[in-house]
Amino acid sequence: MHPLIEMANHLIATALAGAGEGGALRVRSCALDEGGLRLSAWVDHPSAAGEVRIVLRVDPPQGDRGLQQTVRLVVEQWPDRLPAALEPLRRVLQKATLKLELDFRP
Repeated sequence: MHPLIEMANHLIATALAGAGEGGALRVRSCALDEGGLRLSAWVDHPSAAGEVRIVLRVDPPQGDRGLQQTVRLVVEQWPDRLPAALEPLRRVLQKATLKLELDFRP
């Protein structure tokens, strides 16, 4: 793994170790790699509770001079309990992927 990514992961781990346990969202782990980021957190809220795992993938630059980029956000795991309004959509949410295409050409 690239030394800069290793350093960033060390800084993230240090920050997480020093973070308090309070709040409705507690980040358990966050790690960068060459393709993006992986995040694991625990949600503890009256309307939602459980583990959530999120993956953010950044595709290599494409197109003319690398001016096009695709970013994908996938929630690998949703909390065990979701707000009542979202619970009927659980199956849709479990399959959903957010894809953002960036085009920096003038």
